[in-house]
Amino acid sequence: MDTHRLQTAKKGNIALQAYEVAFLRQEISTRERSIAALLAECESYKAILSPLRRQVVPAEILGEIFHHTLQIDESDRDYTIDEQLCDICLVCKAWRQAALATPRLWSTIESFPLDARSPGDLGRAKAWFQRAGSLPRTIGLVERDHGDEEREYDDASDDEEVLVIGEVIREAAPCPLKDPSLAAFLAEASGLERVTLSCHSMQCLQGLMDGIEAKARCAPRSWDSMRSLELRVEDGFWDDDDPPKVDLLRRLPHSLIQLQLDLPCFLDIHDEDWVPMTLSSPNLTELELSMSAWPTYWVLLCVESCPSLQTLTIDLCHNDADWDTVGPWTGDSMLTGYTLPLLHTLRLRNFVERQSTTKVLQFLNTPSLTELDISFDCPRSDLEAEEDMRRNPGFEDFADHMHAFMLNSGCKNTLRRVRIHALVLPWNTLQSVLEAVSPITQLTLDGVWSDEPWPAWPTTLLPSLQALEILEVDDTFDPQSVFSFAQARSDSVHTQDDRLKRLKISMVRKATFSHPNGCAAARKLRKSGVEIEVVLENPEDVWSKAIPKTMG
Repeated sequence: MDTHRLQTAKKGNIALQAYEVAFLRQEISTRERSIAALLAECESYKAILSPLRRQVVPAEILGEIFHHTLQIDESDRDYTIDEQLCDICLVCKAWRQAALATPRLWSTIESFPLDARSPGDLGRAKAWFQRAGSLPRTIGLVERDHGDEEREYDDASDDEEVLVIGEVIREAAPCPLKDPSLAAFLAEASGLERVTLSCHSMQCLQGLMDGIEAKARCAPRSWDSMRSLELRVEDGFWDDDDPPKVDLLRRLPHSLIQLQLDLPCFLDIHDEDWVPMTLSSPNLTELELSMSAWPTYWVLLCVESCPSLQTLTIDLCHNDADWDTVGPWTGDSMLTGYTLPLLHTLRLRNFVERQSTTKVLQFLNTPSLTELDISFDCPRSDLEAEEDMRRNPGFEDFADHMHAFMLNSGCKNTLRRVRIHALVLPWNTLQSVLEAVSPITQLTLDGVWSDEPWPAWPTTLLPSLQALEILEVDDTFDPQSVFSFAQARSDSVHTQDDRLKRLKISMVRKATFSHPNGCAAARKLRKSGVEIEVVLENPEDVWSKAIPKTMG
């Protein structure tokens, strides 16, 4: 097809011959291949200009990557956040610059050592926080060496005896919490919002408080505006040269809204060392008390002195609780109850004896409570739990305390979620407990077991229940009793508000050829609209998860 013919075809509507059509199609195909080749060449040029190709990732993106990398749970990593951040900065100049340009990476010092013989450089901590800009700061202070006198022996041993050949004495050093520079840092560090402090004794804490209060009272102190404090005290011992001061805990900042107290065993505190200590935190909304064998009146008085509490956790640290103890501050409160008008969540942890622990519920008035979580320390494999079962097989007191709590607390119209954990409980008592909390919509029975199989649940039990979780049951548990209850509660005769919508069961047993998740009852529940999940956990895996990790 010549050029004149092609131009004529472009301008006019002429009929083309067959060979001309084939020619034009060939030309179109040739040009399309050329265009595709040019486009591919353009893409290769663009790839050369790509930041990744040139190993240049924008600093803000690198900073985001670093931030998410450092958010790994503490139990899944071997180093602190600040140690990992230092390692990141040592990789290359570009990574260091990206890290320095991301302020929130520098807002946390997870573990700053307090050593009596090798004091840490608080100037480095200040420089670290300066890179955080105006963001709130968090610091963890750990007293590693209290400064006590220590004796070390050099010895040589053979097959039968050990021969002492020398003695090295490390002289005592001042407690690191009495260091004026530490008090100045806590009092003056701008933007300090959260502090975690692990110290040797209550005496150490008093020394720190004295140092902070010695600072200029007229000037605004960062300590006075702190929002969150986690305090762990190992020992209750007091030196005769530094007697305790009254109401040590009242010296904590009144600005706190979150407080976690991990106190030494009350039995280790000598009578002559004990002085009344109570909290006075009108703004506190979240409180966790971890204490062993502390008097009931002290616990309840601390709780009542925080009228703004919304979340309360009481951890007995696997020791007995003597809720019958009467102390000097109780007055009529043990009869009238302690009122927490704004409390939404109540968690009771690590109760070791069934018959005495839940009595505390009788003393609490919680008209706004929505969640109740009670965790015992009676796993099925525990021989002491079996002995406790023989002493008090019915454990009727638990049901009585729950009925009294629901009657006195005023939370019948607000309570929606209940969890009971690690408890041996016969069905009759369990049914009575569930009848006491009938208004709830969510129930979790975690590691709750009985010597006898559960019968079929009455369909009238928990009339508003929408979600049911039965966790960590063993191979003696028959899920059919729960399936029947769930099927009856999912029928169309029930309204959307009282129909069961979700069911989860986790069973500790080895998998067999027939999985409960696929049985006829489970399939029928799914057809009824119930979200159902049945999980089988290997006993060896459950046991390994229960063993705490050793610290390196």
